[in-house]
Amino acid sequence: MEKESSMPPNNIVRAEANNLIEIRTTFPSKEEAVDCGTQLVQSKLAACIHVEGPITSIFSWQGRIETVEEFTCCCKTLTTKLDACQTRIKDIHPYETPQIVFVQCAASSDYIAWMQESIQTHRKSHE
Repeated sequence: MEKESSMPPNNIVRAEANNLIEIRTTFPSKEEAVDCGTQLVQSKLAACIHVEGPITSIFSWQGRIETVEEFTCCCKTLTTKLDACQTRIKDIHPYETPQIVFVQCAASSDYIAWMQESIQTHRKSHE
């Protein structure tokens, strides 16, 4: 019987090597979530955005239990863009304390290459 390898398949890169981050935040409307996603992609802070919902969120806020309908904005970026991405989300978010959670992920090497190309900023050379 052959021993199973603890290494990922050839087309999967460990999170430490690719630095892929998924940021999740929620908005009170689909339009606001789409607007946030559009701004992040246009400014090259995120390579891809998924807007999901509506979802039902239940949480405690200022001593009361709240139940609200929200839309999730899921952002794919790199660790090098994480701080700027969080700052932009806070700047445009309507909530006083927006949910901004993130996890480091692994993905195929092809997807990581596409992400890096998508959010790379090209500097114009001075000739």
